Amino acid sequence: MSATRFDVLVVYSGEIAKSASDHTYKGKHPFFLDENVNYAQSYEYFLTLCKKNSLKTAFSTTEDIVAPGTCSSYWTYTQGQWHRVQKSVYAAQVFTKFLPVNSRKVELRERLCSNEVISFNKQEITQLFIDKYLTHIAFRQHSVPTILVDDRSQVGIRDAIKRLRNRVKTFHYGSDFSKEIVVKDRFGSGGNNVYKLSDNYVENLYELVGSSPDVVFVIQPFLLFDEGYVLENEKVTADIRLLVQNGKLFQTYIRVASLGDFRCNEHQGGTLIYTKLDQIPKAVMQLFEKVILKLPIKNSFFALDFALANSGHAYLLEGNSSPGLDWDVTSKKNELMTKQIIRRIVDELSLRQTGLMSRTSSVYNPIQSHFLVT
Repeated sequence: MSATRFDVLVVYSGEIAKSASDHTYKGKHPFFLDENVNYAQSYEYFLTLCKKNSLKTAFSTTEDIVAPGTCSSYWTYTQGQWHRVQKSVYAAQVFTKFLPVNSRKVELRERLCSNEVISFNKQEITQLFIDKYLTHIAFRQHSVPTILVDDRSQVGIRDAIKRLRNRVKTFHYGSDFSKEIVVKDRFGSGGNNVYKLSDNYVENLYELVGSSPDVVFVIQPFLLFDEGYVLENEKVTADIRLLVQNGKLFQTYIRVASLGDFRCNEHQGGTLIYTKLDQIPKAVMQLFEKVILKLPIKNSFFALDFALANSGHAYLLEGNSSPGLDWDVTSKKNELMTKQIIRRIVDELSLRQTGLMSRTSSVYNPIQSHFLVT
């Protein structure tokens, strides 16, 4: 049986959304966890907006991927309700909301995406930003020194810490860091599996690595940035996020860490505050311009996270090729700004669909990009 043809296929992680073919699931929308109920609202808006833009759009999960641009079942959202469809679906455009963080998800992405299928999230950007170590290598002079913990033995861990200390000693702004060590999941997100060690570094890191056998860690010196950003005449621990589409900056905000914490992620208690462009520190904007020059910006959508050290030096913390599209239901401002992001995405999908139909737009020509290693 041939697959039903749609214009756009949204494919979400099966760890967060349920397959339409899962008969054990009785929920009224794909997002089955209570803490993810706001995702349903954002994708209701997403699919409704697609329809207004004459884009026939289906929602599926990684559990349904069977071939390029094809899933075995799907959800639709019409007339204020989600509907399950027990048929295969194909679309030449896919909007993926899962990251290739392990071998299985790498295989799934390769199965879903091919030369004839257009992935909204640019593969080069995804590969670069999903890996904190690779991001550091690409922007060595502009990011916090980062060492891969590739040997999990005590000897290997001692060597990794020694290499980190030596790297800081030779770093051009070594005084921007304390003796403390930050431990991060190499492929993590949302501030999960991020720790700070203040003493007994070898013993504590060895214990941490041993308790998380499935996690690959990197280590960094702790950046002193609790007084770098000034918000309403008060120095705060904050990171600065810049959202970029096709090389153009279109939205900025900061995330302020909760009292006593250094992690600024909302999922870790951080507070999101939208800012105007002229509120972004000059040092951050100067670094932003340098970073953008080294990225394949055509047909791209991503976020860049920066921090301002107490010294005033700016650092690239990481990139995100798939920023979240859900909003805080208690914040009208957050809802409005997230909807702005969704509108830009749908506008881009519409533009690409026009190119697909005409087969004349250069948007769809494959391009080769290379990251510059500094």
